[in-house]
Formats: sequence, C-alpha cells, structure tokens
Amino acid sequence: MMQTKKTLLSSVLSTLFLLGSINSASAESVAVKGGLIFIADGGLIAKNLPDGQVNQCVADQLSALEGAPVSALLQTATDVTIDDGFAVVTVKTQSDSDGNLLDDPITDAVAIDVSSCLTTVEEVAVQECIATVDLDQGLLIIPCVEIGGKVNKVHMERRGNSSNWEVSFFEGNPVLDNIELDEDEDTDDGDDN
Repeated sequence: MMQTKKTLLSSVLSTLFLLGSINSASAESVAVKGGLIFIADGGLIAKNLPDGQVNQCVADQLSALEGAPVSALLQTATDVTIDDGFAVVTVKTQSDSDGNLLDDPITDAVAIDVSSCLTTVEEVAVQECIATVDLDQGLLIIPCVEIGGKVNKVHMERRGNSSNWEVSFFEGNPVLDNIELDEDEDTDDGDDN
C-alpha cells in the first residue's frame, strides 16, 4: 500500500513537472498581452494591437531585473513570453562574463519589467449591476447607470401605488469607480431582424 502511494505521488509529480516544462517552453517570437503585440526579433518592440503602431513603452524598460542594461543582449532576441508583468526574452550570449567571445553562443533569458506597458481590464461581478426592487417600500435601486461617462447607483421611488417611478437620488458607485466604459458606439451585432 505504501509503495503504491509513493509510485502514485511520483507519477503525479513527474506529470506536473512535465506540464510545467511544456508550458515554460512555449515562448514564441511574438506575444500578445494587454492590448500590445511584443515582438522579439533582433530586439524587443511593442506595437499597439488595434492599429499596429509602435508603442514606446518598452524603450524605457530596457534593463533586466537586476538593473543591468540589456540593449546589447536584445540584439540577439529570438523569443518572448509575457508572464506576470514581465517580458521574458530568449537571447544568445556571444561572450562570457569577462568579455571573451564564445565559440558557441549560449542561449540565455532576460526578464524585463513591462507592467507599466500593460493595460489591465477590471472585471466586475454580474451581481454588482443587478437592480433590486422592494415593492413594499416602493424603492428601486439600479447600481449601473451611466451618467456623464461615470457609472452611478440610482435610487428610484414609486409614486403612490402607480407604476410610475421617479429618481430620488443618484451617487457614484464606488465598486465601479475604476471601470472604463467602452467608447465603441458600434453595437451592431449583425442581427437587425
């Protein structure tokens, strides 16, 4: 029984290690993250995904984690992957630490902090925007109403026993303060029937 548990544990750990190795080896010469296309091909550049224009945010980040300049190393860049705000770039080292040229270049990697380049999209749970109503109190609360480009919480009160409601007050919704509203007015889903 004990041997079976050890064998099973060993198999599970071997599989996890293999999967981790496969995942870490998935670098490509192009990586897409945070609205940018990162390209490692004799350098590292970033282009805006929507329009393909070069984004200068990477130019200011050309030092490795330890602060050493990596411009020369990036001239041999071949692959890039983006992980947790870092561009991990595969490079070929042409010389040793003393500056002596190597017969065979060594494959190495540098990690560059590109977190300032990446836009973050904040997700909002659906329940944050579900309207609630208390018919006994005559109160309707709508937590997601755009007013002047900001998301607000609106309270409405029922007029008497009628089906008419009027706004009693509105306020900013702090849960949604950091949400950027989509400026795309083209909401045509192709189904006009």
